[in-house]
Amino acid sequence: MTSLYLFSFAALLFFFGIQIFETLYRDKLKLDRFLIFTLFEERLNKKILYLLIFLFLLLTQSYYLNYETIDWDTNSYLVSSQDILRGNLPYEIQWESKQVLFYYLYALIIKISGSNLILFKLINDLLLYLIVIILFSIINKLSGSLNKSFFSCLFYLAIMSQPWSSVEYSEIYSLVFISSAFLILISQTLNKKRAFMVGLLFSISTLINIGSAIFLLPFIYYLIKNYDIKLNFYLIGGASIPHLFFLLLYLFNKQLDIYWNTLFVIPNAYRGEDMNFIKEFINFLRSLYEFNKYIYLCLLFLIVSLFVSFIKAKGYKDKLQLINSIYIQFVLVSVLFYYLASHGYYHHLIFFIYFLPLLVIETNGKFSLNILYLLIFVSVTSLGLTQFNKSSNNLVNLNNIYNDYPLKKLSKEIDQQFESDYDILAFDSVLVLFYLDKPNFSYIVHPTNHNEQFITSKLINIERIFEDEPERLVDLEPDVIMCSNNAIIQCEIYDYKKNYRELDALKYRQDPKLQFYDNQTYQFRVFIKEN
Repeated sequence: MTSLYLFSFAALLFFFGIQIFETLYRDKLKLDRFLIFTLFEERLNKKILYLLIFLFLLLTQSYYLNYETIDWDTNSYLVSSQDILRGNLPYEIQWESKQVLFYYLYALIIKISGSNLILFKLINDLLLYLIVIILFSIINKLSGSLNKSFFSCLFYLAIMSQPWSSVEYSEIYSLVFISSAFLILISQTLNKKRAFMVGLLFSISTLINIGSAIFLLPFIYYLIKNYDIKLNFYLIGGASIPHLFFLLLYLFNKQLDIYWNTLFVIPNAYRGEDMNFIKEFINFLRSLYEFNKYIYLCLLFLIVSLFVSFIKAKGYKDKLQLINSIYIQFVLVSVLFYYLASHGYYHHLIFFIYFLPLLVIETNGKFSLNILYLLIFVSVTSLGLTQFNKSSNNLVNLNNIYNDYPLKKLSKEIDQQFESDYDILAFDSVLVLFYLDKPNFSYIVHPTNHNEQFITSKLINIERIFEDEPERLVDLEPDVIMCSNNAIIQCEIYDYKKNYRELDALKYRQDPKLQFYDNQTYQFRVFIKEN
């Protein structure tokens, strides 16, 4: 930790000194003469830049394809979404904690991919590419610089090359619509139609991730500051339609209680958990520092640029104008999102990571910009050198990798135990359900949610589950029980259920391809009910 502080302090002083020095002596020393990245700007072509961005994204996001699971949450989302393809509403038969439209988008991609997990992952890379191109357009519109747009996108992808960010989180899906609304907001003079569209896109985002509702603040403020206040009514009108649609849908299907609790009640209880904000944010910075010091330096440089711009702003009005900038507000609100999420999970920083590159707009000195571009170039190059061989090997062996996933092979072995239909109670390794296209015998899909009292109490109140739900489900004796040492239930099934035999799952749980984050204590087990 001490090395992190010393390194950060030295870097901050250096970057601050560079920008102040340039401000004072740029004209005298002609610091912007013969700077390679500045000269490069004149020869840039958008199509080539888009291609380079895509290749870098493919390189970084393919690096972890050989691991079946990085975040177990994704597996539960897959199972819940797959149930939609059976004709059920989200939360009707299978419950997960995310918002309703998230599962419909997941179900769509499952359908397109043919329930092929590795294709599902690759299609999600295209969503990431989409939001990167939108980010490119936003920065280009606000700064008028292709250099700033291009290098900012590379910086964003460099941060997103970390293993925890290679999974399919709701924040990425939400950003497709928030960023699109942002681009509309700044691209053209708003009229009633465009304000309505901004509201509609924003509303869709909240039906994917309810926490994104906080971004309504900069949207409304921007409209109040720059347009007739009446336009906000059209924005709110557009935002109301998707929510009204799903409210009526669940009302007519007599599922309004579970919809309301999942959309508002449970997320509010989730947010009420305590978190040491400063400590958790420092932990994130430390993880970034340990992952790639050049990327970490880029982050510090952008923060310094913001402070220098604030210092250089003359008087109260100029400083206030800087804070009132729409892109600065989006950065600040994304930090607030992380604070209000109150758990310290890194994926809650995805909004902040996405909007952070907007700070490049405040870096205007050519010498300083070239220093930043050089840092980004070095970070991208270092990632490319370390990840190219493995990523390219993964891409040319997609089919072999997919067929060699441990839980996929386990699912085949389980299926061979039965000649007719069967049910599975999965308190662990729920991805098996996805491969077999089966619902969980449990209403709650993600196993650890059984241990979350703020969830179970709400579901008990509306009679979706019962007290001692895990034990009750085991007593119903489903055909297959999957469990582990996660303390949800006693996993020695045959100690009190003599009609079960254990399937040998040792080779699957010890397979290094099972998960990226190695957990030596992880011991999932599979029990088959005898005829």
